[in-house]
Amino acid sequence: MNPGQEKFLEFMMDRAQGGKEADLKEALLDSFSKQKEAPLTKEGFLSLKKQMQSLIKPEAMEEVSQAMDHFGKNL
Repeated sequence: MNPGQEKFLEFMMDRAQGGKEADLKEALLDSFSKQKEAPLTKEGFLSLKKQMQSLIKPEAMEEVSQAMDHFGKNL
C-alpha cells in the first residue's frame, strides 16, 4: 500500500459502520491490490463507491462521497 492508500484506508475505517469494519477493509485492500496490476477504471471506481455505501456510517456518507468523488474525478 502506498502512503495515500494508507491515509484513505484510515479515513474510511474511522467512518465504518459498527460490525462492518472487516468488510470495508477487505474491499479497500482488494481494490488497492487490483490497482497494482492495472489503473482504477471509472467502472471499478463506481462499483467500489456503491459497495462502500452499505459499509459506512449513515452520518458520514456525505463526507465519504465527497472524498471519493475527489479521487474519482480524474478517471
